[in-house]
Amino acid sequence: MSKSKGRPRLNIPFKLILILGAITGFIYYLQSRFDLFEFDKIEVNSRQPEVNGVSQSEIDIEQPDFIFVDGDRKNLVVVNSFGEELPLSVKIAKSRESLSRGLMFRKSLPQNEGMVFIYDKDVNHKFWMKNCYVDLDMIFLNKNWEIVDIVHSAKACYEDPCPTYGSKQPYRYVLEVNAGFAESNSIKVGNLIKWQRSASEN
Repeated sequence: MSKSKGRPRLNIPFKLILILGAITGFIYYLQSRFDLFEFDKIEVNSRQPEVNGVSQSEIDIEQPDFIFVDGDRKNLVVVNSFGEELPLSVKIAKSRESLSRGLMFRKSLPQNEGMVFIYDKDVNHKFWMKNCYVDLDMIFLNKNWEIVDIVHSAKACYEDPCPTYGSKQPYRYVLEVNAGFAESNSIKVGNLIKWQRSASEN
């Protein structure tokens, strides 16, 4: 007497996979429809290929495609305590050599020019004024280009011993301009910097 063939029985592990898949799909549906659970958002700092040997990165979440190349000259505005926009033309310092050299050996600095130091992460380095021949304001900024501290009138120094200057808070960027620029233009902690694109960048 032949045995009749019934439907093949599903083994237990396969049944568990089906059940877990159904539960996962149901939870995903509830989350997408009713937003039942809150998840922390993680910022990802993506890196771009090297340009002229300098590693480029997307700097600011508000300007994700704004690329800073060592040695470039760019335009920015400092928004002061009265909401006034003060334009500056600045040179970018991003390579190790440029960050170390800064404005050394410059005999003068035009009134509406400066230098911006770009770091890949928050730092709290000191700035040494050896071989800097121009008195400077040092404006320290966080990753959102908000001013976190200001050193007013760091003195030029021609020979040792030369003082160092730093920020009371960690910073990501530093803007160096002529001494007196911050005070005479009502620039204070909490003010912001905004970048302006040139015609070739639009």
